[in-house]
Amino acid sequence: GALFLGPFLVSVWLLSRLPGPSAADEAARAAREPMDGARRWAFLKQFWPGLLMLLVVYLFLTAFRDFRDNYGVEIFRALGHGGRPAIFTQTEIPVAFGVLVVLAALNLIRDNRRGLLGAFVIMAGGMALLGGATALLDAGAIGGVTWMILVGFGSYLAYVPFGTVLFERMIAHTRTAGNVVFAIYLMDAVGYTGSAGTMLWKDLGRASLSHLDFIRGLAYGLAGLGVLLLTAAAVYFVRRRPR
Repeated sequence: GALFLGPFLVSVWLLSRLPGPSAADEAARAAREPMDGARRWAFLKQFWPGLLMLLVVYLFLTAFRDFRDNYGVEIFRALGHGGRPAIFTQTEIPVAFGVLVVLAALNLIRDNRRGLLGAFVIMAGGMALLGGATALLDAGAIGGVTWMILVGFGSYLAYVPFGTVLFERMIAHTRTAGNVVFAIYLMDAVGYTGSAGTMLWKDLGRASLSHLDFIRGLAYGLAGLGVLLLTAAAVYFVRRRPR
């Protein structure tokens, strides 16, 4: 217990020492206020069409990401790279570094409307990469390791902005009274339900399919659905006028 309690207390102390937002911060990104039950309902009523589209995307995106991570050994074995534990380092470091660079570049956009649109473009591009990379694998144009890097990069490009970036920009653009916590909580509540459901679907309804064939089909479906819904959500949120 002490092994985990120490870092936790240090984190709490560091967070308590962070300065509050300056006047310039609030002018640029809107003041962030606590959201009680009434404000949460108001938030849902105000943005429910766009949030619904994002929830559907996040449901299947979390399922894809977790399936790739949880069954990586089986997928690599089917790709002809079994028995090589170091291959996970070979594939995941480029994914982490690539996502970090792209999102850091997004932070350079100061205008909130353009930043929100940029976040959607990155996420939709990540979704398109899932389908494109899988088509290249099926055509024999790339190998299994490259494919795992590309679908990992694409899925995390779409997944990571849900953690803060997307809703931070959305709230700043619309000047909505509130914060990102409720939106993130809502997404996670739905997303992990999708993850568990997908594993049950594979084990009970598609048991004859290999893990590789299953995730390939999931990549194609998610690419089409994700690009469509993220494009529609981008149009919806970017057109919302600041309050």
